Amino acid sequence: MKRWMSFGFDGKDYISLEPDRMRWVAANHFAVQTKEKWDSDQAWNNYWESNLQESYIEYLKKYLQAGKEYFSRKVQPEVFISRREPNDANTFSVIFTAVSGIYDMPEVIGIAMVNGIQIDHFDTKLNQTIPKLQFMADSFGVEYWKYITSLVKTRSDIAKQVLDTMMKSTNQTTGIHIFQWIRSVEMNEDDKVRKGSTKRSMGFGFDGEDYISLEPDRMRWVASNDKAVKIKEKWDSDESWNKSWKEHLEEVCVQYLMRYLQAGKKYFKRKVKPEVFISRREPNGQDKPLTLSCLVTGFYPVDIEVTWLRNGEVMSETQSSGIRPNHDGTHQIQKEIEINAGDEDQYSCQIEHSSLTEAQLYQWEILENNWGRSHLGSVIASMIILLAVIVGIMGIIIRKRPWRALGLQPTDQMGPETNEMEAPNMDVTGARPHGAAEETPPAAAWAAREQLGTD
Repeated sequence: MKRWMSFGFDGKDYISLEPDRMRWVAANHFAVQTKEKWDSDQAWNNYWESNLQESYIEYLKKYLQAGKEYFSRKVQPEVFISRREPNDANTFSVIFTAVSGIYDMPEVIGIAMVNGIQIDHFDTKLNQTIPKLQFMADSFGVEYWKYITSLVKTRSDIAKQVLDTMMKSTNQTTGIHIFQWIRSVEMNEDDKVRKGSTKRSMGFGFDGEDYISLEPDRMRWVASNDKAVKIKEKWDSDESWNKSWKEHLEEVCVQYLMRYLQAGKKYFKRKVKPEVFISRREPNGQDKPLTLSCLVTGFYPVDIEVTWLRNGEVMSETQSSGIRPNHDGTHQIQKEIEINAGDEDQYSCQIEHSSLTEAQLYQWEILENNWGRSHLGSVIASMIILLAVIVGIMGIIIRKRPWRALGLQPTDQMGPETNEMEAPNMDVTGARPHGAAEETPPAAAWAAREQLGTD
């Protein structure tokens, strides 16, 4: 049985327990005083020894028994093949998510992203739109954010109504449910002169499943299930509806992408070197391989190559997390490889990134205090991953399927002219802020049954 416990502060190890000796290990000089105090407190150490050796084991057994079927289940993977453009591709996305049944989570969250990095945020608990990056705060004044907030609140109310209607129409008035609306454009540097080459997409979803999405080349809607067929037919026949979205995706969104790229020119052109942590995980049984993990974090831009080598020869990793967002606009990736005990010195993790002049190699090392980089890396990895989960909760919902869907009736309220990123004629510091949406026209009543095709 293995036991361990540790504490961290501001993303770095602070102090940890060495369970075999029940002694505390200070990860830096700030924790030395705490270490001395805890080492001398026998009652404190007895308490944690009892928890780690007895109480937590009982909890583990209890939860494993309760979830026996769940933890023993086998689920076939879904596989999605995607294509990523070179570094000169830029993207702009707007995402609205409405949730029900998740305690203490905002009912609606709205975000805008450039190149996969969140630039603003709205939620119904905060009840306002705020910039998430300094250049957004510097480039757009207070009036801009007030104006955006008023528009996003309208979208928020609509999202809540749609989610409620969809739940009722499917007789699912309790439990956790999610509605999502995503629209996005992607443009290469030379797309300014190659009109029409910009990629556009938009989709709606309910409970993690695609519902209906736009096929932009033909400007036709694609139903992802039988329930969306009626909506597809209605939207395909509405020429003005499709024309408005075509203009929105091809022109308005592109203008805003270019505007935000200009405002954040230095930010998006920056290069940040990665931090690398190699950790070692003991085998979970006799004659089992141990695991080396290479956590690479804090790098920008997103493109990176992380490779495990054995004596200079490329090896296939056992597991990869894929690239994930950090809270500060940088990224992280973790790759693991299973090896035989004693072979650690034969393996190295190779990092290739545009911020580095040449490829860098990292190996597992035992630190002087015998705590080892294994726990150092695992603690830091845990904290970074936790931050990524908090920041990426929207991404978790999105990633399962690229575009989610829920049928919505074309109305003035839902038309592209109410996008919070519109109105390109506005001045940055004027009463109508640069980049804000146009005034919402008088909208038709929200007829949920008609919109969802349940009449």
